[in-house]
Amino acid sequence: MKLEGKVALITGGGSGIGKAAALALVREGAKVALFGRRAEPLRATAEEIRKSGGEASPITGSVANDKDVINAVDKTVEIYGKIDILINNAGVGLVGPLLHQTTNDDWKLIVGTNLEGAYRVTRAVIPHFLHNNGGVIVNVSSTAGMIGLPGASLYCISKAGMIHFTKTVALEYAKQGIRANCVCPAAVDTDFLAPLISDEKAKEWLYSIHPMGRIGKPEEVAKAILYLVSDDTAWVTGSVLTMDGGQTLQ
Repeated sequence: MKLEGKVALITGGGSGIGKAAALALVREGAKVALFGRRAEPLRATAEEIRKSGGEASPITGSVANDKDVINAVDKTVEIYGKIDILINNAGVGLVGPLLHQTTNDDWKLIVGTNLEGAYRVTRAVIPHFLHNNGGVIVNVSSTAGMIGLPGASLYCISKAGMIHFTKTVALEYAKQGIRANCVCPAAVDTDFLAPLISDEKAKEWLYSIHPMGRIGKPEEVAKAILYLVSDDTAWVTGSVLTMDGGQTLQ
């Protein structure tokens, strides 16, 4: 198995892309710590992994809170002895208001979770990577960080920041054996999109903006994450993998 003996910390690991990534990594031999705000999805995902013969630990907390982040990192190391892989997947969105209609609280929620959250967790994990002479980071950004989306300015800002955050970390720590890469999916069938998909007209529009005529699956993004954390990409760092069914080609 590609990840035998590896330990991964996954933010937002209880559902959607985070859950799919956890399951994919466990199938390849990794042990996973699932860090997120909602206790029940984390517990359920960890239980599913354990029933399949894998090892998983749920850790409740917010990536926007320094104490929670430090606790999650410390607990992961306490339970498994190390951290080899970090997947910054936790995120929230705000769709609707134009920029002048947003508030400072909106900024704190969206940017504070998506971008600052990735920064806080990465900052806490890197000393462990340095101690271990290496590690791998995958940041889950979005095509929203590559193109503009009216009514989603703060989300776009946060995801664009994640792309350049990835490149900077990759450059700063390349000589220390730390790799950092980024996946940028377009619309993916997760709880985040459920309200939109439930409306037939909205669903039709959503599918139409992807040339392949459909949205992505969490498992498809998880396969890309697995590829980037494995030794198959040992010479890949600072890359941005777009997964969008052709959306950004238009």
